[in-house]
Amino acid sequence: PNNTVFEIVTAYVFSTIVFVTPIAATFEPFPAHLGGMEIGILLTTALIFTVVPFYFWSVSLSGLTATLTSFLTLSETLFALILSMIFLGEHLGSWEMVGGLLLLISIFAASVR
Repeated sequence: PNNTVFEIVTAYVFSTIVFVTPIAATFEPFPAHLGGMEIGILLTTALIFTVVPFYFWSVSLSGLTATLTSFLTLSETLFALILSMIFLGEHLGSWEMVGGLLLLISIFAASVR
């Protein structure tokens, strides 16, 4: 059957919640001191800053080529790393440099045929 992007994203989000929440609760119990404001911030972060952008990203993928999609997907991590270095003052260790190099090689390999 042909599912819409909304149906696929909704199934993805809810299945993630169902399967990941018990694992997360095992390693980090839900804090009892959370009030209404904290829960509101948590839900806002989950819905507005995660689910909505993920939906728009999924919709936009349908209009892109596979090469451009792989380039954008692979470069997302690289840009996050660069921005964290600029704005958060993070430093790269040797393993991070190896990972960045592998990402650059992957982006190049996906872009060139």
